[in-house]
Amino acid sequence: MRNLVCLLSCSLFLLLGSPVFSQTQVVEKTYKDLKKIELQLPAGNITIKKSSNGETQVKGEYDAQQSTIEMDVNSGKLVIREKSKGNSSNGNSEWTLMVPNDIRVSANAGSGNVNIDNVALDFQANLGSGNFNFDEVGGYINVNTGSGNIDIVESEADFGCNTGSGNYDVSGSEGSFRLNTGSGQVYLQKVSGTISANTGSGSVRGKEIAVTGSSGFNSGSGQVSLHLNSSPQANLSVNSGSGNSVLDFNGQDFNGELVMQCNKRNGSISAPFKFDKESEKNNGNNKTVIKTKNFGNSGIKIQVSTGSGQAKVTGVR
Repeated sequence: MRNLVCLLSCSLFLLLGSPVFSQTQVVEKTYKDLKKIELQLPAGNITIKKSSNGETQVKGEYDAQQSTIEMDVNSGKLVIREKSKGNSSNGNSEWTLMVPNDIRVSANAGSGNVNIDNVALDFQANLGSGNFNFDEVGGYINVNTGSGNIDIVESEADFGCNTGSGNYDVSGSEGSFRLNTGSGQVYLQKVSGTISANTGSGSVRGKEIAVTGSSGFNSGSGQVSLHLNSSPQANLSVNSGSGNSVLDFNGQDFNGELVMQCNKRNGSISAPFKFDKESEKNNGNNKTVIKTKNFGNSGIKIQVSTGSGQAKVTGVR
């Protein structure tokens, strides 16, 4: 009887509890004269680095039990397709691309992270969920993730980035930045160029910022604070719908017009100087207080505004 029980238990374990081991497959290929790469993945991580010899090297690791891989080249374009087997959508592949500068790469993945390091390229990507990390990257970058963070370090490029619910951390970089998040935080340090930083319900903080092109920093319901390391060379807006908006000139001169605004009933304005002009504007049942100070006639305009917080300027000479 004991042997029968043991036999039945072992059989049940084999049927229900036996481990299923993944069958990792590796594909490695080298290409010359590629102009574009397109990746279509159900889920997977992508790493892109600069090639040392001008050729393109591709390495992929995937679970052969869950996915199949197709790699097609036509007219200088490589298309990599990972397809899930059956009803599975659990791909968990790893792709590493070594590419020359100025190549075009596009990627679409349901989930996964993207890391790009030390290369200049034209890169476009959409992730359902996952993070983007850019380190010493140049070129043109246009990316979107539903719920991930975006980090940019020591880069010089044209960045167009969007995340539904992630944070930004940008440091030591210059160029053009269009950064949007639905409900995340935006932090920038030692960043210069044309900057648009927007969040629906988080905070925006900038330290040692150089504005060389028309720029705006905005939060729907969070705090916005900006610390400059040089006099603005273009129009600048610092705005919060219901939080404080603070602009610290950090002792920099300014030549242009400064306009500060707030809701008369719920907001306030703070500045270490007297204004040249003060007025009010009716907005239905609300009134907006508008105060203006002219520091010169360069044509540059700075606006610091809030709905129901404090609009504040410090450190201007």
